[in-house]
Amino acid sequence: PAELFDLPYLEYLWLSWNEFTGTIPNTISKLKKLLYFYAKGNKLSGTIPEDIGECISLEDFNVATNGLISGTIPESLYNLRDLRRLYISDNDMTGILSNRIGEVDQLDHLGIFGNDFTGTLPVALGNLTNLSK
Repeated sequence: PAELFDLPYLEYLWLSWNEFTGTIPNTISKLKKLLYFYAKGNKLSGTIPEDIGECISLEDFNVATNGLISGTIPESLYNLRDLRRLYISDNDMTGILSNRIGEVDQLDHLGIFGNDFTGTLPVALGNLTNLSK
């Protein structure tokens, strides 16, 4: 429901392993205190909202294993300086992994397998000294 994204103090949102359909709404950007967004293992479609970078407190973002999330990684995601875990595996995402990934220097887990990314791995991955998985 749309009202879910009107909760300004929401920090944890676990929606994983259900049969949820639809898209991640642009209004997710209203959740400035959101730390964890888990929607793994559903049937979500569409793209990751460009406004995701406005979730300035976000540490974990997991939309893996939906199979239907498409498009590219939004540029604003690279502005999330506190992001530690990014899981977008097993979807239908395309494009390249931007060299800007190196700007997310707190990242310690990165799961991007099972998509349709192209190009070469960015050199900036070497800047992610906390990366362990």
